[in-house]
Amino acid sequence: MIKKKPKTQTSIRRRLLSHKTNRRRVPLRAADAKNSVKNILLWNSYLPSDCVRTMVRMGWDYTT
Repeated sequence: MIKKKPKTQTSIRRRLLSHKTNRRRVPLRAADAKNSVKNILLWNSYLPSDCVRTMVRMGWDYTT
């Protein structure tokens, strides 16, 4: 008999942070928004636009 593993916090968190999750982020501070714009402009200089869109959708523009 095969037992199913219970869902762990890690697996649930991974699913929530997957690239398919579309999060609408609102900058908490003006400095966050400014940093986000800098990140996006930099990424656009060397990455394909669909890659940058995915990174923004995942919230990387605020977290890096």
